[in-house]
Amino acid sequence: DYGVLGDGITDDTAAINNLITTVSNAGGGVIFMPAGTYMINAVYSASSGIMFKNNVFIEMDPEATIKVIPNSAAVYYTVRFPDTCTNAGISGGKILGDVGYHTGTSGEWGIGIYVSGATDIYISDMDISYCWGDGIDIYRGTAGARQPGAVCVPRRGVQRARLPLRAHRARAGASAPSRRTGLH
Repeated sequence: DYGVLGDGITDDTAAINNLITTVSNAGGGVIFMPAGTYMINAVYSASSGIMFKNNVFIEMDPEATIKVIPNSAAVYYTVRFPDTCTNAGISGGKILGDVGYHTGTSGEWGIGIYVSGATDIYISDMDISYCWGDGIDIYRGTAGARQPGAVCVPRRGVQRARLPLRAHRARAGASAPSRRTGLH
């Protein structure tokens, strides 16, 4: 179990990230996340949120929820696919932000899933709701410039499928589809 509890009380951030590192260092694989509520410290820092690494996929039980620990931060990322990540993904289950419990009053960057320059990323069959900002934000990374109102698709694409995005504070999922984004 690697110390991941999913009890709705314990901060599971470090345990999940340690498991992702272990799987990636072993060459990759699939992590199954059983039913439960996984509390995540998403406040922006080097160790916050669920940080994906190469060749790691998380398959969530439909009754599994990744839930943001309420905070006052103007910026948070619940699940992150950083510039250095390739061939990774997440599917099934739910991401639940902290709208209604957020203690701050500024910012609009409480993101459910943030893809920053990563390549070959697959996101499917998820219910992403109540984020302080956007449900999904796809960005080219540090070398690229944001293009308001459009998805900035990384070189090799991001696949999104069956993703209801609802009740976010900012925009209802700022990621609009582009020609290179697969919507199934």
